[in-house]
Amino acid sequence: MEYGEDATGGPDTKEVYAIYDGQYYFDDSFHAYALGRLTVDGLAGDDVADQAGRLKRDAFLGCGPSFRVLASDQTT
Repeated sequence: MEYGEDATGGPDTKEVYAIYDGQYYFDDSFHAYALGRLTVDGLAGDDVADQAGRLKRDAFLGCGPSFRVLASDQTT
């Protein structure tokens, strides 16, 4: 969570972030992963002059398999 005020005492930042990062290892070389991110901007959409391009909510979800090509004692 992030909150900030400008010089006049009004809010200039109100944001909440949540991140999930998970991995499941089947063996030493093969695993699956998932990554999720959510951001909520409490000031987006309010009447603030410098908000070009700000989104109220932004999210990302990625997942998939992964294979370790270099799996030895010297490299991973």
